[in-house]
Amino acid sequence: MIVFPKQFCTIGQFCCLLSVVVVISLLEQVYAQGMPRLAPPLPATADSGTDGPVSKDTAVSKDTAVSQTPAPTSGSVMAPPLSALQHPWGTFTPGTSVRTQTTTLTFQGEKAFRNVTEKLVILESITTNGIELKQMVAIELGGKRFDANPQHKNYDFLQQPRIENQKLFALPPTQIQIGLQLIPCYVRRYESSNAEWKQQTTVWYSHLVYPYLLQSETIRSTVPTPEEPNGRILSRTTMNVVDTAALLGPRRSRTQQTYTTQTVRQNSETTTTTTASCSLTVPGGIVSATSRETDKNGKLIRQTDTVVVRSEALPSPANLGPVMEFDPYRRSSRRTRFYLNEPLFVEPFIMDER
Repeated sequence: MIVFPKQFCTIGQFCCLLSVVVVISLLEQVYAQGMPRLAPPLPATADSGTDGPVSKDTAVSKDTAVSQTPAPTSGSVMAPPLSALQHPWGTFTPGTSVRTQTTTLTFQGEKAFRNVTEKLVILESITTNGIELKQMVAIELGGKRFDANPQHKNYDFLQQPRIENQKLFALPPTQIQIGLQLIPCYVRRYESSNAEWKQQTTVWYSHLVYPYLLQSETIRSTVPTPEEPNGRILSRTTMNVVDTAALLGPRRSRTQQTYTTQTVRQNSETTTTTTASCSLTVPGGIVSATSRETDKNGKLIRQTDTVVVRSEALPSPANLGPVMEFDPYRRSSRRTRFYLNEPLFVEPFIMDER
């Protein structure tokens, strides 16, 4: 026979007290998960400049090409090299293809003009220098079909196009927030120019959280002149990952493998906002996308809807899934888990010096 102390006169009072303790414990866990968590810090850098994008409260002139990121620093960050696994085409075998259909409605007054574009993208090759894709576009306009010449495009493992005379710099690492989670990121900047314009692309990427490229900003501006030392901004394009199943825990992360991106492109005349639903299981990542282009007054002038019509995915046995996964609900020392094989293709990590 079990004898309870005097302060617990009845079994009912004992159960009531136990339930209160359990409820308090659960509330503490819910509160802890609802608060933003600091992700484990990245390796320390030699420089101590500001890191990450400037907050929205920071004033930036629309007439000058001032980037929202700190100036490049050479040799300050030793980020691990990227692999083909961190590109939306990198987990497939050459020969994989995806066909998309884009329907565009252009509004002029009370009329709307419709045209349909079909694009076939074929994975040509994967090497240590990046991804090579072949694109074939056909446009249906006014009941007639026009086929464009095939184009071959090269991208690195951060989905950035290879441009002639392009320079690459490392910036101090930082953290970006997706939902309630703070993700540690490495930062790179690409710079290219010609006689008429210069372009800066800054990317924030992670080796642990897919789709790995989590944020980017591209600024194209005029060449600096004595009257405009910083140049005049021609266009600004920002891309952000607003949601990813990688933060839902190990099991859901591996089964869902989905994420959502939002891209905003601005120039002096229009603003185009694109929301895309993506998946790691689809070649190229994008499953469907919707974009709306508005003028200075916010009036809709063009709407575009893109869907995947057909895809022929040929997975590579050596490149299945990510090499690492990120579990935000574990303690910092146990968040990173390694599994599967090492990737076949790893880029040579070479940075330009200033």
